[in-house]
Amino acid sequence: MGDYLHRVEAILLLDSEGQRIFCKYYMPGYESRAKQKAFEDKLYRKVSGRVEPTARDPPSPKESESGTTDLKRILSLTRSYKKESSSAGEAGDILLFENHTVVFRYDEDGYLFVVGGSEENEVVLYQVMTCFWESLGQLLRNNCEKKVLLENFELLILIADEMIDDGIILETNPQSIFNEVSPHASGDNDTPLSALNTMAKIVKQNL
Repeated sequence: MGDYLHRVEAILLLDSEGQRIFCKYYMPGYESRAKQKAFEDKLYRKVSGRVEPTARDPPSPKESESGTTDLKRILSLTRSYKKESSSAGEAGDILLFENHTVVFRYDEDGYLFVVGGSEENEVVLYQVMTCFWESLGQLLRNNCEKKVLLENFELLILIADEMIDDGIILETNPQSIFNEVSPHASGDNDTPLSALNTMAKIVKQNL
């Protein structure tokens, strides 16, 4: 039964210079901070050189040879499921990177990556990315600047935990995530937000 479960290997939120804002790894072999940083740096360098000026540019011949064209075609289909007014942002792309399927979006504030296995369903990964960003946008009223994200670090933890359990994708409906997380954010839940803030501070000290 486990073979039919969709999985995520990592969620990475980096600023416009490739510095970590929030990252959560679910794949084995990436427990050390050094290995995570190396992966993030290499992925950022790979992506930052190909997203200018827009992810909708036609693929280069090199990309076509590597099979990226087919992946982009799949991604274009996923966009048809989204309304044009979606707060997830209009930029998005997909690539194969070191035997991983990576879906990402970007804007002037940074990059959001969802990393999956080489055989993982690209549409599902795109849905995870969209859900994470739309949930965050609802909770922060679409103010997703780096400073605001760091000040609300506990929300990033809660969103990821509501969506994914040990790499297994549980939920991709942003409204459901918002309904679950917003009571914690407002302090209406029995779990004190101060406890989450303390945990978030500890995590941020190790970024």
